[in-house]
Amino acid sequence: MFAPSDAAWDALPKALHHSLVSNVNIELLNTLHYHMLDHRYLSVALTHGSALKTLYQGLNLYIQHYPNGIITVNCARITNTDQLASNGVVHTINSVLTTVSSSLFGLLDSDPNLETFLTVVSLAGMEDILDDDGPFTLLAPTDEAFSHIPRATLDRILADPETLRALLNNHILSAVRCSEAVLGVEELSTISGQQIPMSCQNATLSIGGNATVLQRDLVATNGVVHILDRVLIPDSAHTVMELAEMRGANSMLDAFKSAGLLEVLQAQRQYSLLVPDDSSFLDPAVQAVLEVNQAKVLQDHVIKQRLQRTQLHHGQILETLGGTKLRVFVYRKAMCIENACLGNASLHASDGELHRVDRVILAPTNNAFEMLAAEPQLTMLVSTLKTAGITEEMANKERLTFFAPSNEAFAKMPPKRRRRMFANREDVATLLRGHMASKMLVGGGVVGRTTSMLTSLTGLKLKVNKRNNTLYVNDVRVTRADLLATNGVVHIIDAFLLPGLNTRARAGRTGLNQQDLRMRKSLLRKIRGMTHRSRMRKAHQPRHSRGRIVGM
Repeated sequence: MFAPSDAAWDALPKALHHSLVSNVNIELLNTLHYHMLDHRYLSVALTHGSALKTLYQGLNLYIQHYPNGIITVNCARITNTDQLASNGVVHTINSVLTTVSSSLFGLLDSDPNLETFLTVVSLAGMEDILDDDGPFTLLAPTDEAFSHIPRATLDRILADPETLRALLNNHILSAVRCSEAVLGVEELSTISGQQIPMSCQNATLSIGGNATVLQRDLVATNGVVHILDRVLIPDSAHTVMELAEMRGANSMLDAFKSAGLLEVLQAQRQYSLLVPDDSSFLDPAVQAVLEVNQAKVLQDHVIKQRLQRTQLHHGQILETLGGTKLRVFVYRKAMCIENACLGNASLHASDGELHRVDRVILAPTNNAFEMLAAEPQLTMLVSTLKTAGITEEMANKERLTFFAPSNEAFAKMPPKRRRRMFANREDVATLLRGHMASKMLVGGGVVGRTTSMLTSLTGLKLKVNKRNNTLYVNDVRVTRADLLATNGVVHIIDAFLLPGLNTRARAGRTGLNQQDLRMRKSLLRKIRGMTHRSRMRKAHQPRHSRGRIVGM
């Protein structure tokens, strides 16, 4: 027997309480019979999801036994279990049970405050599911809850069967969750696999973060209904523009508005929008480009295809509304489009996908050598590349990463060593190729304490990592990262990458293995050998034919 406590009887509405005590032989007797089973069930036998026949017309009681130990019967909580008697067992419950004979759809159909939600169910063709299938938890917004949705948005949702089904699925949980079983905050799954938070604080039950349960635990034969004061609109029922506004992408939306592109964007169908962080719009370099070519930059954040994060792959080329082709790079712990890396939260909307990125994308127009030539702090490097005869190689090689020594790096090198190392054109070409790798690595591709390994064109191992959010390669600091080129990326460094010289002092701390050290020593011997041969050749040349490389 499930015995309501004294407090449960006192909590009954006065009219119901009066009808029971005034008609003891029928109403009260029937109610008591509905609390009784014709078998003895200890608490361990009250299994989750079971339906047990009562002594009243064979109607069922619906048992839920939750992982947190809470047991409910018709969503009334059992507060004291297994009180043994000579002819059975008693379980105390915290409310009086009322008979259950209607399905979820039947409960909706009988409530005049749920007419709009009932219309949604009918338009989605889910009457039979809510009438026969289950068990489910149905989150039913009132008619007033629907009145808070802008009329244009509601009309768009009702007119699109797929969006309508997504909206309805967001209100159906895949299991019965009685309010008595909710402790703190829990994540519950809808029938479409989405997660919705449900929380109970100070006796207030909230769902989805902004909806309050007005009426809870309406038990049906195939589940339970909670009445809500707000509609739980899933991301997939919003447009991309609505999601951008809801997620606070103010700088992006303001830029589209000032450029007169809002209507163009709203007219798009099945596209992907790359939304940079608001802070990235404050970058002076970004502001300078936006002043000159705002519309083109913004259009380059609109991908012509609808692509979920799982559909992006390394080497993929994405065409933008502005006609630019953007490159996708997938690293061990990051995914980037050009040098803008995606956050974890990509959102699925009714008309496309929204991807948050960590910076504004400024698509490159120059190749790697042209990029270098435009930088005032790389004049000595540019002169050296020309003399070494590898400018065409730099311009034509695909997916290039170049760690470019700055003028400061040249100045740091002692004059004697610089003259020795740059005395021969082939030696210089070898040295500079040791700063180049044929795999493109942008700064955002190096995450946390991970180390990214590259191999230079001369076979030198390049270990790239971050310390205090600064990029390092073989312990040489990158002073400016991510100068994008059409055929690669340039990172400016403040010292040369000399085999064995940059890492030997830190070998113990950085964990370099013996194979790495042997390779560095071998390359160093090779460079020294070439320098020695160069000196021998110069010794046999007439004095008037000798010279140094321009720019040294």
